[in-house]
Amino acid sequence: MNSNDPIKEFMQRMEADKEKKMESGEISLDDVAKVLSLTIKDDDSNKKIVFLCMLSAYTEESQINISLNAPSSTGKTYLASEIAGLFPKEDKVELSGASPTSFFYGKSEIDEETGAKIVDLERKILIFYEMPNPMLQEKLRALMSHDDKNLKYSLTNKKKGRNSTDEIVLRGFSATVFCSAGLRLDEQEATRAILLSPEATTAKIQQGINMRVKRSADAHQFRETLKHNYDRQMLISRIISIRAENVKDIIVPDSENIEKKFLSIVGVLKPRHQRDIAHLMELIKAIALLNVWHRRDQFERVVANQTDIEEGFRLWQEFFESQNLNVSPAVLKFYKKYITPAY
Repeated sequence: MNSNDPIKEFMQRMEADKEKKMESGEISLDDVAKVLSLTIKDDDSNKKIVFLCMLSAYTEESQINISLNAPSSTGKTYLASEIAGLFPKEDKVELSGASPTSFFYGKSEIDEETGAKIVDLERKILIFYEMPNPMLQEKLRALMSHDDKNLKYSLTNKKKGRNSTDEIVLRGFSATVFCSAGLRLDEQEATRAILLSPEATTAKIQQGINMRVKRSADAHQFRETLKHNYDRQMLISRIISIRAENVKDIIVPDSENIEKKFLSIVGVLKPRHQRDIAHLMELIKAIALLNVWHRRDQFERVVANQTDIEEGFRLWQEFFESQNLNVSPAVLKFYKKYITPAY
């Protein structure tokens, strides 16, 4: 292997940057979107929010819930799985589906004092690539609302022909991503998550076809190219470094002005706006977390700055209209494109 070997040079650069601590420089959400564009074309706002959702897992209790709702083949699962690929395997709980009770009987530990089964979701990323049974969604409402860090469930389990009751405890909060082709949303779930729909433009579809061709033509080469992409590896390293910071909370200053701006945007108040403001604050905190080393104050607290707040509002306003109507962006777009002109 000669000194001009590109892979050797790449590894040397990576090691040098680790020595200098790659977190020494700030990065923007546009920088993140550029890296994600290596495998996800267009959909900039969607991929930024899904990335922030997964990153929010590394907070104490500011995790974001996302619901990707759109017709089949629009890229919901692809979007979620590609972004999830940047995060450590041990931090992800990835499911293609689950029955109302099977979820609670997955990987768990037994509490020696109480005998309860402990399902640890602390700082985890919970991803459903197919919408779970509606009854399971109902059982997860308290988790998505962050009602308590130790949610107790009593479930009936049949053992040796006899019914017995098991106590299950969901411990901690998770960042949660649901993917579904179903466009009918229960209000209970709709208000607990940010509703997103992948784009389905002609330009995106053309780029998607091009990406599939490249990926299928030489899968090994495609993976190697990604593996040795400098910016992508730096983002993966950054995620791991953020995780290691073990952030407890993120302070968002200027709360009065945030409230005023929020109220001026929403207009007539609805009960759901109490959850909408929580979604906005969670987005701002996740944006600040991306540059955690540059958000420490003199007391070592993590404090969002004005740029984080403005970026949070920009992202939030992009999906607010559909969110306010309790429908996915795909449904709202269909309504505006076909129903309104026809009416």
